[in-house]
Amino acid sequence: MASLPSPHPSVAETKPVPARLLPFAAWLLPSVADLLFAAILLGLCLTAPSRLLNDGGIGWHIRTGELILGGTGIPRLDPFSASFAGRPWFAWEWLFDKMAAALHFSWGLNGVVLLGALVIAVTFRGWFCRALQTSGSLLFALPATLLVFAVSSVHLLARPHVFSWLFTVLWWGILDRYLENGKQWQLVNLLPITALWANVHGGFVLGLALLLTCAAGAVVEALTKRGNERRAARRRVWQLGLWSVLCFLASLANPNGFSLHLHIYRYLTDRRLLAQIDEFRPPNLHWFAVQCFLVLLGLAVWMAWRRRSVLGVPRLLVFGLMAWSGLYAVRNLPLAAMIIAMIAARAVHGIGIDGVARNSGARARLAAWSARMTAVEFQLRGGLWSLAAVIFVFVLVQRGGEIRGHTLMAAHFDARRFPVGVTETLEQRGLSGIVFCPDAWGGYMIYRLWPQARLVVDDRHDFYGAEFLEQHVRVLRGEPGWQAWLDHQHADVLVLPANSGLVRELTREREFSWELLDADAVARVYVRRPPGFSQ
Repeated sequence: MASLPSPHPSVAETKPVPARLLPFAAWLLPSVADLLFAAILLGLCLTAPSRLLNDGGIGWHIRTGELILGGTGIPRLDPFSASFAGRPWFAWEWLFDKMAAALHFSWGLNGVVLLGALVIAVTFRGWFCRALQTSGSLLFALPATLLVFAVSSVHLLARPHVFSWLFTVLWWGILDRYLENGKQWQLVNLLPITALWANVHGGFVLGLALLLTCAAGAVVEALTKRGNERRAARRRVWQLGLWSVLCFLASLANPNGFSLHLHIYRYLTDRRLLAQIDEFRPPNLHWFAVQCFLVLLGLAVWMAWRRRSVLGVPRLLVFGLMAWSGLYAVRNLPLAAMIIAMIAARAVHGIGIDGVARNSGARARLAAWSARMTAVEFQLRGGLWSLAAVIFVFVLVQRGGEIRGHTLMAAHFDARRFPVGVTETLEQRGLSGIVFCPDAWGGYMIYRLWPQARLVVDDRHDFYGAEFLEQHVRVLRGEPGWQAWLDHQHADVLVLPANSGLVRELTREREFSWELLDADAVARVYVRRPPGFSQ
């Protein structure tokens, strides 16, 4: 399988090289890549571990992995829902579930956070190295990495999609090098990545889309170029077409085979369903991450336009595809930013961002400094400081997040986002049955209460479908018919947001079917009263 990128010496040859570092210095001095890796890993694990648990869906991922580790195999029928008990279900992220459950068994939620933080840190270390290798400029690569990370902050979660970030960096690095040198043998690395990707996250379809988009760009070049360029473009058409087919076949190496592809297609083309999911809605321009994406996109458009002849049609089509995807849905922003900025790095190569500073003394000094620092970065072997950061966090997690009595890492679900307090009440009283709550809390409730309790709905939107999710929203609002729907679902317990419309309905004196059990600033818990009860 392809390894993460490291700076290539050939790029450094275009820069003024300072005195060569001594061998021990090249190994012991921390590189910028090391510092980035350590800052991200330690920052996520030590300062904001619960930030990665802001999506309750990690709860059902852990419980699914426990089922797999328990010897029951990959679930084919749903084990969590009361509404559709025994209904066929695609556990399409089973490999991530298994890893998360194994780490949770050993180290609790700290282990799950460690998995997410490590993948994110490796991804951005690899992205930085790739950007430095491609652009040949530290003055471009470092700010671009920070900007892409800022965009990705919108989706920093310990969930399977972070593996798609990692695989996308690997995938586009391989594809971009192929577009640069035309060496077909490099594409063989896409096959194991595809097979692994298809068992971790449905984002593997992006890899196939990138291949097909590049193939379409090669077709355009084959029709518009002349001479040797036309022959090279035709060769790329056949090669990219062949590897698109081979990667598609590799993606079939999953427990569901081609049924997984059909399921993802139906899911992503169901507009009514996607309208119910926040992360598939257009980006909110008031968010900092979205503003960073717009800045990145504007700068990248300017660079790509100036260097369009160097980039070629395949990269420009990919650029357009990713720009559209980022503006279409907020969940696409991190991947869009990664690929767009990488294409911008290709545009910088050759002229270099350092080359803009030749007419001014201050800017010339800045360019010279950047060139020297870039050359130093290429000499540093790196890795030791990154390894030290990984060892430190692993030791910390093994010790329960404590060192000498000081708690440095204590991952938990945020009580300001989830019904932590009222759920503890349910656990203490040993209440079981069928629980109704918002879909966003469903995964958390599965984590805390399953198998003693089952859920009416959770955040597996592709499983429940648009119509069911719409009805659950109407019930949360307290719209007419809510009682009949809850009766039909045989709900015994309601866990509701404190400010929901249904809570207002339940506080009216005329409603005697439900009794308030517990309440806090986040949630209210109601239990069904016995039949015939009256006040």
